[in-house]
Amino acid sequence: METPLRIGLIGCGRAAERIYIPALSRLKEARLVAAADPISERRDLISSSAPGCQAFSSAEELFQEAEVAAVIVTTPSTTHIAVATVALNAGVSVLCEKPLAPSMAGVEELETLVNSSRGLFMMGFNRRHWKAVNQLRQRTSKLRDHDKVSTELTTITNKQAWASISEVNDLLDDLGSHQLDLLRYIYGCEISTISAHWVNGQEIRMRVKLRSGGIARCVAAYSKRVHEESVTVRCGHKKYRIHAGSDRTQPASGMIRLLLDRSDAAIRNLRQKQSSFEDSYRSQLISFVTCVRTDSIPQPNIADGIKAIHAVEAARQSGAAHGMEVSI
Repeated sequence: METPLRIGLIGCGRAAERIYIPALSRLKEARLVAAADPISERRDLISSSAPGCQAFSSAEELFQEAEVAAVIVTTPSTTHIAVATVALNAGVSVLCEKPLAPSMAGVEELETLVNSSRGLFMMGFNRRHWKAVNQLRQRTSKLRDHDKVSTELTTITNKQAWASISEVNDLLDDLGSHQLDLLRYIYGCEISTISAHWVNGQEIRMRVKLRSGGIARCVAAYSKRVHEESVTVRCGHKKYRIHAGSDRTQPASGMIRLLLDRSDAAIRNLRQKQSSFEDSYRSQLISFVTCVRTDSIPQPNIADGIKAIHAVEAARQSGAAHGMEVSI
């Protein structure tokens, strides 16, 4: 059995606390050995979750004092490029939470570094590792008439329940980037145009055209009560739907689907297992560790992060122009 990969966590906010620490605790392939954050209470909290994990006040200090093969970057997006640059210059592989950056400033330089560094770079679009998404992707690959394919993506989250440490929240970066990346991944093609409308400061609706001819409608919103994440695909008489907490694609709706989802959830509880949506972060980490060990190209990579930035920028431009269609 191989020795667990030595991993560091840079950024000890809610993503580290609620997502990556639980995922790492269920992963035998990797071990958290270092955590860095300028807030002492946060780095102490995260480091205390793993035996022998050291705490540092900065990424620079971590790389000077700790021996790591890879790091997970969960700092605010405005610092992703700077932190990833330090890691890659040290020859350390990076798993970077989305978005790659809030704009393209400095991204080209990072891409050049990724191509020359010993370290690998993987984007943290965990929905690609959701079992139900990959089932949906297989089903859509068999659809022939893409002109008649329509897709609806809804992502609504309770921002207050998340209680971000940094207090920096951008709806398009936070939720829209996931949706726009998912469309590229599910259909295996690029986005052509985006038209976006702000309903209010807490909700945006996008109409997205794919180069394959398909149309997608996306709703991303913050809510004080509701949490929902779903993808629905229609093509002629065929309809598929996935949603958080379920591992199924069909039936898309109705009492039978409700009963099947409840039965699946009861079985998971008895077996003390998570849904594939909840387990997607562990699956993502397994993929990352495998790429580091085998020196293989990670998916998604920096190119996918850049595509997401361009798509979010187009949505932002369209929303500011009251829904004007923007090409990518």
